[in-house]
Amino acid sequence: MVKGGKKLKNIKYSNYKVVIDSLRHHGNQTIKEIVADVGLSNTAIAKIIGNLTEKGIVKSVGKGTSTDEGGKRPMLFTINPDFCFCLVVLIRLDGIYGCIFDLSMKQRYMTVEKVSLESYDGCVNRTVGLIQKTLEEAGIREEQLCGIMIGFLGLVSFEKGTVVYPICSPEWGTDLPVCKDIRERLRLDIPVFVENSGRLAGYSELLNRTEAGMETIVCIGHDSREELSGAGGCVIVQGKLMQSKGNVGEFGHMTVDANDREPCRCGRCGCFESTTSVQRMLLKGREELALHPTSCLNDTGNEKLHSWHIFSAANEGDSFARELLEPVIKNFVIVINNIILAYDPDRISIFGAYSQAGPYFISEIRERVFRYFKNSETKIEYNQTDYQEMEKLGAALLVFNDYLGQDEIYS
Repeated sequence: MVKGGKKLKNIKYSNYKVVIDSLRHHGNQTIKEIVADVGLSNTAIAKIIGNLTEKGIVKSVGKGTSTDEGGKRPMLFTINPDFCFCLVVLIRLDGIYGCIFDLSMKQRYMTVEKVSLESYDGCVNRTVGLIQKTLEEAGIREEQLCGIMIGFLGLVSFEKGTVVYPICSPEWGTDLPVCKDIRERLRLDIPVFVENSGRLAGYSELLNRTEAGMETIVCIGHDSREELSGAGGCVIVQGKLMQSKGNVGEFGHMTVDANDREPCRCGRCGCFESTTSVQRMLLKGREELALHPTSCLNDTGNEKLHSWHIFSAANEGDSFARELLEPVIKNFVIVINNIILAYDPDRISIFGAYSQAGPYFISEIRERVFRYFKNSETKIEYNQTDYQEMEKLGAALLVFNDYLGQDEIYS
């Protein structure tokens, strides 16, 4: 295993992480470009780059272009993608996905096992089997791995390595020691983590902008696959994912309509997840389409109606499409209002299914939110990256950031 140590305490090593983050965001860079990006001195950056290159974390990739006429061309540096790898495992309703990522955040390999997970013990055994298969087929040795991340649907305690409540399989019980059980059956000296899929997806937001590490960001979204329609998210404060005991970011189970009687998967009623479900919106649309003969949604046909038809029609001014979106917009506004009151974020990122809704949806949300928060500087934006891609990237980023945030890597 690629060995790690204690969390960063030395300011010198914290600067190493800053340089790595700069290379991750910008790709090939000269020392001068890194200096401009991170604000450290030329001497400090040159020393850090020299040490990181010696350790194999960074490598030289030739020379850049000189900015001075006749001047010496500067060396270009980048992350060494082969320095270490991580393995991401996503446990879904339809099976288990295994992905290998390198240090440059590129996916090297992916395998999928379409299975029905009927028991917790069966899930652990299947997961261990998939991990072993993925490593073997990808040609990755134990000593090349810096960690394994398990993405799970449900309430998760990252700190304890447990699934507190498996929302899609409540019959499995509670406080399931997933990390411990997988480590014991793998018999490999590799750190194993587990995290909620929505928090992982939201965490990938840190890859989008260099300023994200200085902001408070709240991500909220729905699984983009209509048959799932789960909702969740995360809170990121100055580059750190708020994890607590597993409840932070569970926006899907905020109560937004106390009078709603349709049960959520958590067993309660009136949750944000159930009241804004894509399935629920489509069901109503298909049931009531015949009552709206002038709606352009009739052109699609009842059984072929999908969310993107509703989004497109709403953007074109179709009254029935906007009626279908109205409860979703109303409940998004309730949750976002509460988020602003609780966190006063710099940015709220809407990802997943409704990130494809277009201008009508987000303009209505902004108008209604800022009708009350007149002086708020919070930005409400879409992140239109595919949900599963976000989940994989967020999982890999969390593993690498945990590994690179340790003193022993640099000493």
